[in-house]
Amino acid sequence: MAAMTYRLIVSLRQFYKRREQVTKKAQAENDMTKTLVAVVLMFMSCQLLNPIRRFLLAVLPGNSLGCGSFFFYYSALTSAALAVDASSHFFVYSLCNKQFVEKLSQKWRRLIRRSNVTSATAGSQPLYTTGVVARSVQGMRTETGH
Repeated sequence: MAAMTYRLIVSLRQFYKRREQVTKKAQAENDMTKTLVAVVLMFMSCQLLNPIRRFLLAVLPGNSLGCGSFFFYYSALTSAALAVDASSHFFVYSLCNKQFVEKLSQKWRRLIRRSNVTSATAGSQPLYTTGVVARSVQGMRTETGH
């Protein structure tokens, strides 16, 4: 009876571990799906203005395209929408995908740790005094007498 109880406890632990792994994988897939849907919606909404601009360019007479006209300002709005679309992807990834944020923070921590080690080993020398830059900076110092 004790052996069967032990086997039952072991199998339950394995079951809960597998279920946790499946749940984490499903959560990651849901996060990725939300991210992709958000990126596609942003892309479609921001890119929709450009075909409308091209249609207006073909339809409107030449004298209504100048400075101060509706088309002039609409073209600027189209350009701004394209810039917003291109720059918003990072924020969408950050808001919708927890795995992206975790990996990004790991990379930042590793980079900060590496820069702290570099600055500690450099002593009193600034970080830019390595390689070619160091030789050029030192050359500039000797030329100016500093």
